[in-house]
Amino acid sequence: MRVRPDVPEEEPAQAAAGGADPARSGYQAITELFGYRVVSFGEGRCVAEWTPGPPFVNSAGGVWGGAVSAVADNICAMAVAAALDPRPRHLPTVSMHLDFLRPLAVGQTYQLRGHALRVGGRLAVADTHVLDPAGQLLARATCTFAVRR
Repeated sequence: MRVRPDVPEEEPAQAAAGGADPARSGYQAITELFGYRVVSFGEGRCVAEWTPGPPFVNSAGGVWGGAVSAVADNICAMAVAAALDPRPRHLPTVSMHLDFLRPLAVGQTYQLRGHALRVGGRLAVADTHVLDPAGQLLARATCTFAVRR
């Protein structure tokens, strides 16, 4: 994937925030809270790596679904932001659907691949796939966002 030339590779959260301070936009705060790392960002895509830690364990010993949902929602939003020029001021989630296909384990590293499917003037739709190291699909999210310019 080619990263957009106007987006420094080391600053994808700031790029997703439309060039604004990502701490102000919330992207960096969410990234730090959940502990994922964006590895590529551009052309309507966002790829991240995530190793869920003990704060995200559920009662069955796996990864809490709410944490998976929050991270997938953010990766979808960043994929949409990567498709828009200029970057949106805000991308509130309008709806989200998440399929949990297999359990995730705490301490395992996963790849999240976000892809903008359709970006219109007012709404945008994106998917995020959560994959294990072997490339097996564990969860799939589809999010719709309001585009606020």
